[in-house]
Amino acid sequence: MANREHLDILKTGVEEWNRWKKKNSDTIPDLCGADLKGANLEGAILVNANLDSSDLEGAILIRANLARARLMRANLVDAKLFQAFLGEANLVSACLRGAELGLASLGAAELDEADLADANLEGTDLASARLFATRLDGANLGDARMAGTLIGNCDVSGVDGLADVYHLGPSTVGVDTLARTAQRLGEDRSRQG
Repeated sequence: MANREHLDILKTGVEEWNRWKKKNSDTIPDLCGADLKGANLEGAILVNANLDSSDLEGAILIRANLARARLMRANLVDAKLFQAFLGEANLVSACLRGAELGLASLGAAELDEADLADANLEGTDLASARLFATRLDGANLGDARMAGTLIGNCDVSGVDGLADVYHLGPSTVGVDTLARTAQRLGEDRSRQG
């Protein structure tokens, strides 16, 4: 459950929150389970914040700093995370369906079992990110940057922009990803035939 004081400060506005966060840089914000649906958190400093199981559906997090934030099982459906910094964030089992992540930084983020269906990751930094059993149907990865990225047990047959990904270094695509993708492509072809 969210720390009431932290939640109250955040609800006063981003300017007040950022001022408080700068004064209390050692404090780890506890916003676990908070209802922040549709909140305007543009430019918020949420470094190390615990946002596990929070409802951020439709929230505006443009240019927010969520470095090392915990967002396990968070609802980020249709959230606006354009140019947000999510380096080393824990997004395990988070729902980012339809989220706008264009030009965001997800370097070394954990996206295991996250739902990124129909999300826009155009130009996103995915260097050293981990995507294991991540749902990617309809996601746009055009111009995304990868190096040291781990993609395992994912079906990438419905991903847009794969041919336009910038590979800045070697990444790992698991055999299980290749098998799931090939199976799905084979099923699609048999339906057409």
